Amino acid sequence: PEINLPFLIQLGAGLAGGETVIFESCHRRKDGTTFPVEVRMRAFWENGRQFGVALVQDITERKRSAQALLESHSLLKAIVDGTTDSIFVKDRQGRYLMINAAGARIMGKTVEEMLGKDDRELFPSSVAHSLMERDQQIMTTGEAQVFEEIEDIENLTRTYLTTKSVYRDANGNVNGLIGIARE
Repeated sequence: PEINLPFLIQLGAGLAGGETVIFESCHRRKDGTTFPVEVRMRAFWENGRQFGVALVQDITERKRSAQALLESHSLLKAIVDGTTDSIFVKDRQGRYLMINAAGARIMGKTVEEMLGKDDRELFPSSVAHSLMERDQQIMTTGEAQVFEEIEDIENLTRTYLTTKSVYRDANGNVNGLIGIARE
């Protein structure tokens, strides 16, 4: 294996400064296979002599989980970005936390122009009021709804088949609303 001199210098400086140095590496089993580890090292002094202690933890499962999460995120992103339907997430106050490019395009806006804004900032007041009222009802009841929405925006009438349901956190608390709309 190649010696990484800058890393060794940084490691030595950290240990000399009394820091606990944390880094990832690979260790080799008796059979020659390698596995990822996290190493935590700290120097200490006793009777004028410097010693080091290291805690080495196998992080194979952590790496596997991180890779699975990355693959899952990539799949979800491909689905959300690959559809012509509008897919969005709003917080409890009705602000857009996420909207795909198709959804923004339907509104004649960019994703960036929609994020952080609520329906009052994006639609005529009559449309915004109707949307926000229905969203609050869904968040209060916790029940998904499928309905037809007819909106007059910029002198153009559009009809959408929309599915909305609550967006919950890991503890089951309502964080907002998710929706899918097809024109």
